[in-house]
Amino acid sequence: RWIPELYTEDNRKEYLVFDRSKLAPHVYSTSSSAYSGLQESSQDQAILVSGESGAGKTETVKILMAHLALMASSDDASHIE
Repeated sequence: RWIPELYTEDNRKEYLVFDRSKLAPHVYSTSSSAYSGLQESSQDQAILVSGESGAGKTETVKILMAHLALMASSDDASHIE
């Protein structure tokens, strides 16, 4: 079941701007952590998405990739505004 209020633009921005440790667990937190790890350590990062058939793995990966692309598409924080 798709829950649109979990994937709003405002929600995405929160995970780009605020301390992720103070926010609820979310797919945006996972992608933000991976991107931060890549930037800080210059080491490859991996995200494992698992679950039962029909659990939404493909949709989750699409959301992860879109969020990673958003973060990587800007050299500065202007995409947050």
